[in-house]
Amino acid sequence: MHLLPPSIAFALLFAPVLAFAQGQPTIQQLLSKSQIVVADEELSMPFDYVALSDGSVVAVEFQSTTITRYTSDGTRRWKVGRAGSGPGEFRVPYRLAVRPDQSVLVFDVGTQLVTQIDSAGLVQATYRPDMQIAVNSAIVTPAGDVLIAGTTQDPRGRAHSLHLFSATMKHKQSFAERSSVIDERFDRVVGPGTLRVNEQLGFFHTRGYPYEMVQYTWSFKELARVKVPAEIDPPESWVAYSTTSDGRSVMRSNKEARRPMSVQRIGSDLYLGGVLSETTTLILFDGRGRLLDKTPQPNIWSSIATFDRARRQLWVYGERDDEPVLLRYDLAR
Repeated sequence: MHLLPPSIAFALLFAPVLAFAQGQPTIQQLLSKSQIVVADEELSMPFDYVALSDGSVVAVEFQSTTITRYTSDGTRRWKVGRAGSGPGEFRVPYRLAVRPDQSVLVFDVGTQLVTQIDSAGLVQATYRPDMQIAVNSAIVTPAGDVLIAGTTQDPRGRAHSLHLFSATMKHKQSFAERSSVIDERFDRVVGPGTLRVNEQLGFFHTRGYPYEMVQYTWSFKELARVKVPAEIDPPESWVAYSTTSDGRSVMRSNKEARRPMSVQRIGSDLYLGGVLSETTTLILFDGRGRLLDKTPQPNIWSSIATFDRARRQLWVYGERDDEPVLLRYDLAR
């Protein structure tokens, strides 16, 4: 056992207490107001959500290959899409991003196409990126470019996690190092991380290993790196590989391993993240990486869907009595 120096141990032990003494809310206080707004059997395999400026939420459904828009009270506004490879059709719709005009970009990893759907649910355009990429997260910059956290075998971006494309999906540059893993098989387990907008500064990139936030300006200058204050296990423990009789490598998830959650910015200096495992824990911390609070994640939760910054509404996907639901938390101010 390695003992921490007294000064560090004291700081870790009393950081949350000192923060609350200065008026920081607890996770329980922040999440005290919630309601189930969508209970829809078609939510059985949602991959991503985005919040629009009117408070509505758009979900991408894997199993039904559809895109659905719900109002803030859970009313379905429209549903578009079907299986296929033509206009308005999808094979593996996986991630979403919102443009300033509130149109939504749908990233289909099955067809390698990006479909733009307007706020009324009509297909506006379809783009084929000039660099094949597996998209894990995407945001639209103030200049209208599309920034993607993803992996590619293209020499232009193979060594990087972040890739900038024009509005018509032409590659412009790649940057940010990939995850720190020795065994390349675990690159796809750790993934390229996720992107979130930080309207005061630019955006931040949550890396899976090491578990940290890298903050950038919109000119893609790195500002700071913040270690997320949570202990995770090495990626080699997240999954187990086995070899089949025909020589294929099969990956099996290890639910007991402590794996990082994506981070959401929920206040001017408040970030919500956590550690996924059989005993999943939410953590609240500030922009310097100081732990403010932690608590077991509600059993109903499966993942954080999206955060509406303007209304301070956190959307969460989960299951209640084996029924898929979408919850809305109105965060305390």
